Amino acid sequence: MIAAALVPLLTKLSGDLLSPAEGGLSWEEVDRHRQVAYLELGSLLGQESASAVAKMSLLDLQSYVGARYAFGKGWGPLWLFIDEL
Repeated sequence: MIAAALVPLLTKLSGDLLSPAEGGLSWEEVDRHRQVAYLELGSLLGQESASAVAKMSLLDLQSYVGARYAFGKGWGPLWLFIDEL
């Protein structure tokens, strides 16, 4: 039942625009080069897509931070600012 509800959402997120074969956002690269990642999700068509991208981005960042903590690597402090989550 839950899997059937996820199929339309995952179909939207698996397109080339949101899931490129090459490139894309790498939290390790952002951390290493001390960059700023800004996600403008208000420009996405539909609240479901924006919400799903926000959740997946935060879960991916959480995974990176957990791995960084567990393996003791990193290039300084990480700052996270979230507006209207």
